[in-house]
Amino acid sequence: MKTRLILFFLLCSILTYAQLDLNLGPDWNFTGVGARAAGMGGAFIGVADDATAISWNPAGLTQLDKPEASIVGRGLAEVYEVDFNYWAETYEDEHGILNFLSGVYPFEFYGKQFVAALGVQRQLDLYSYYHDEYFYEGIGGSFAEYVYETFSEGGASTITLGLAHRMASILSFGVAANLWVGEAYFESNDMVNENLADSIYYWDYHDRSDLTFSGVNFVCGAMLDFNYKNNPTPLRIGIVVKTPFDLAVDEEFFMEEYANEGGIIYEPDPVESSNSYALGMPLIFGLGVSYRLGDNLTLAIDVESRKFGDTTLKEDYADLTGNDEEIIMENLDLNQFRFGAEYLFTEIWDFAVVPLRFGGKSLPTLFQNLDEEQVIGAAFSFGTGLITDQYSMDISFENSAFEIDRKISDDDGFIYTKTVNTLTLSCIYYF
Repeated sequence: MKTRLILFFLLCSILTYAQLDLNLGPDWNFTGVGARAAGMGGAFIGVADDATAISWNPAGLTQLDKPEASIVGRGLAEVYEVDFNYWAETYEDEHGILNFLSGVYPFEFYGKQFVAALGVQRQLDLYSYYHDEYFYEGIGGSFAEYVYETFSEGGASTITLGLAHRMASILSFGVAANLWVGEAYFESNDMVNENLADSIYYWDYHDRSDLTFSGVNFVCGAMLDFNYKNNPTPLRIGIVVKTPFDLAVDEEFFMEEYANEGGIIYEPDPVESSNSYALGMPLIFGLGVSYRLGDNLTLAIDVESRKFGDTTLKEDYADLTGNDEEIIMENLDLNQFRFGAEYLFTEIWDFAVVPLRFGGKSLPTLFQNLDEEQVIGAAFSFGTGLITDQYSMDISFENSAFEIDRKISDDDGFIYTKTVNTLTLSCIYYF
């Protein structure tokens, strides 16, 4: 009996950690993309002067005078550390995604200059993988084996169509429509195999949820570019607003299990069901300022607020995952500050310019510490690249981390730390 209690305690510890990891969910800090912007800490609303502009501030598209196309990919290495007082666990995982594709086309209509853009961006990356197993070998050939595994892949993406126009010498406006689409699945497998002195027990469980996403929202942007004044000033101010909406989620669920307890078989019919949910997506408002010092150095800062406090995302996400008690997220506004700089080395090679970038940002989360203070992490980045008349190739590296302190006492609670290292690669081609 004592052996069974020890094994049960270890199994519960494994499952508790796995469920906590799974339910932290994706990063809800929706931002634009690109290795150049990432190298500058994401301070790009007041810059937005390349083919990724549609993801940051559509008004910035008016700075482009010829067609461009871009592609962006990201690789993420994540480290999860959980200290449950009575034990600690570190888990690492890696994956990569094609993050963004876009095309930009300037044109004239009735004597007016416009710039159109089409982009596809992964907004919610739902990849997650966790595997843990435990094997106990006792006396007399007795043993116990436990395996727990969860896996999710896919996410929600936007297909974005944007249009920008310079209304006055220093003022540009841009609008964009986001069509949210995508598919994802969550899968979990549990196995218990016990052959102990006083009992034999085997249990195998599998479930899978297939999700389909849909929704529409809109983006409005403005750019004040004082470079176009009669007495030019190298200052840009960008403003962007993204409308709130409900992200519809259709779910197809499947579950099956099998158990054998001392020769007594339990094998119920598989369970299948369909459900629909809506995840409340917030109003997002951003302000960015960039200033150029001389011909080579650009400084930028952004402030962006995502009004999750006005949504029911916590309740919506709990319904979707089906784990109400494990959800530790709250409906909190995500107010983020970003800063960055870019310096252009123009004399290294005759055929290309070499940029050097660095930046940082706050990392607000939807989580609270035990004292009910919002968990806010930090991220720092740097990057470089190669800019020619025909193309630009950029690379950036970002390190981000946050910590959730839910420690009640020395014997109760946990501290959860998540660290993510992100490598971003971009290519922009000028036609």
